[in-house]
Amino acid sequence: MKLMIVDEELIAGGVEAIQLNVIPELCAQVEKLYWFLPSARIEYFRVRIGAIENLTFISLDFSTNFLFRLLSWGRNKSIWGREKLLLFLRNQRLKQFYRRMSVDACITTCMFEQAPFPEGMRRGGILCDLNVQGERRVSFLHNIKQWVENSEIVFPISKYTEKELCRNFPVFSSRFKTVPLAANVSKNKNRLWEKKGTVFYYPASIMPHKNHYLLLRAFEKLLCKGDDLKLILTGGGTEKLVQAGNSEKHVIRCRDLIQDESNELSKVVQAYGYIDTQEVDRLYAQASCIILPSAMEGYGLPLAEALAFGKPVICSDIEPFREQADLYHADNRVIFFKNNSLDSLVQAIESFLLKPLVAMSYSEIEDLMQRWTFKNVANSYLQELQGTLK
Repeated sequence: MKLMIVDEELIAGGVEAIQLNVIPELCAQVEKLYWFLPSARIEYFRVRIGAIENLTFISLDFSTNFLFRLLSWGRNKSIWGREKLLLFLRNQRLKQFYRRMSVDACITTCMFEQAPFPEGMRRGGILCDLNVQGERRVSFLHNIKQWVENSEIVFPISKYTEKELCRNFPVFSSRFKTVPLAANVSKNKNRLWEKKGTVFYYPASIMPHKNHYLLLRAFEKLLCKGDDLKLILTGGGTEKLVQAGNSEKHVIRCRDLIQDESNELSKVVQAYGYIDTQEVDRLYAQASCIILPSAMEGYGLPLAEALAFGKPVICSDIEPFREQADLYHADNRVIFFKNNSLDSLVQAIESFLLKPLVAMSYSEIEDLMQRWTFKNVANSYLQELQGTLK
C-alpha cells in the first residue's frame, strides 16, 4: 500500500504522540508513506522520528513568489476569496500527487479544524474527540460533518468518541471504526523508580474541562490535614498558574487559589507549561502517582502512558478512562473517583496515601503494555483502510 498523510494542523500532546509513534509503525507495514507537513515542522519530525527509507516528507507550503502574486491579485478581493482560492489550489495539488504517485489512501492524524480532502481520493482521518466548547463548537462540528460526509472511514480513538460521533452523525455510523491509542514502555529501566517524596503529576493543557481547579481544591483540603504532598503540572498554559498577567477566567481562578495566603498551595504546586517529551518522561518516572481529574476526554492518553511507566493512577470515572483500564486489564492499577466530585477526589488521594499501590517490575510493565501497542494501532488502521479498497 502507498499512503499519504496530510497534517496541516499540528497540536502538541496526544496528536503529536500519534504522529511520533504511529507513523514509524505504518512505515514498517506499507510500501511508501508520503507525509505532508508545514515546512517549519518537517525538520523537527525528521529528527524525532529518524531516518526511515520509505518515508518522504513533503512541504505543504506554497512558494514565496506564488504567495506574493496571490496577495497582489487579491489586493482588492476579500480575505474569504483568497482563502477559497488557496483551498482550491491545495486540493488540486493533493489530487495530482495522489494520482501521479498511484497512492491508495490519504488520511490525516488530526481532523479537528483541518479542511477535508477533495473528491477523487480515498479519504479518512483520526478523530481525537468532539470536546470543543464555546463559540468554536458550531464551526468545529460543521467541519467534522464535512469530513464524515466525504470520507470512506473515520477513526475515533475511543468507543466513547465513536458514540459521540454516532449521536451527532447517525446516518454515517458505518464509517466509524474505533482504534484506541497505546503507549510505549520506557527503555530506561533504571529511571522507572526515582522518587522524591509523594509526588503527584498531572500532564494536561489548562482548559476548563481538564479540572485543574477541582484538583487544586482537593490539594487545599489535604494540606489542611497536614499531608506532605507535591503537585506537578505541565501542558500548554499551565505556566500561567504561577505567573502574573492577563488570562482566561478559569486560569485566573486557579491562580488566585494558588496565591491565596490562607493555604500552602504555592509551596507545593509546580507548573511548567509546555515541555518536551523527554522532560515529560522524566516527570512520569519521578512521580509517585499520576492524577487525571478531567471531566471529559476523547481518550486521555496520560493514563496509558502512566501504566507504561508502571505508575498508579487516580482518575475521574469517565468512559474513556474505563476503556483504557479494561484494554490493559489494569483495574488494579487505577483508583477511580466520581466525576467532578471534590469529596470523592479527596477520598481517592487519601486512599492512595494510606495504602500506596505496589510498584511493578519492568517485566510486569512490558507484559501489561504488550496487550495493545502502537504496532497494533497501525495494523488496525491499515486493515480498515484495506477494507475500503475492496
